[in-house]
Amino acid sequence: MKPKKIILILAGIILIGATVASAYFLYRLKEGSAVGGPTQNTDPSAISADYPSGTIKIVDLFSGTSTPATSTPVRIFGAKKVTLALTADGGTVGGKFLVLVNRNATTTNQAVDSAYRQFNKLISDVSNTNAQQLTRLDSVNLNVATTTIASMDLQYDTFSHLKCALYETADGGTYSCKAIIEY
Repeated sequence: MKPKKIILILAGIILIGATVASAYFLYRLKEGSAVGGPTQNTDPSAISADYPSGTIKIVDLFSGTSTPATSTPVRIFGAKKVTLALTADGGTVGGKFLVLVNRNATTTNQAVDSAYRQFNKLISDVSNTNAQQLTRLDSVNLNVATTTIASMDLQYDTFSHLKCALYETADGGTYSCKAIIEY
């Protein structure tokens, strides 16, 4: 055979192979299947599959404690809104509440404190004029017997879990933290 004929036959085989491979990849993309390796699931229904959209979950993180405390983790992956109801009650009160968050949804032991960071965008329950922006806090201090709410600004953030922590308690007060989570 002449070299020119061999080159044409090889070029034809390569062209047919490229056409078949392209058709296969286009078919896989059309089905939404992974092409060429592992991918993350970006299906919004899979993010919070155990909590359908519109579900509201109320979790008592800790209640009636008079000493510093940190709650067990609660799952907030896929949450649209999270509001905390923080209560100080009893005698002399003076408690500082913090919210700790974790971005790692694959951590097997969600109680590991080193995986959590303080959330610094709590929206406080204060009056603002129309010209003012929302007031964001890194903690909430309760120095009188009261219940206040603080919401998490989740506009630009996604977290897998949160914990409520109470620091700097005064003798005689009792403290509670509840989370209202909307998925």
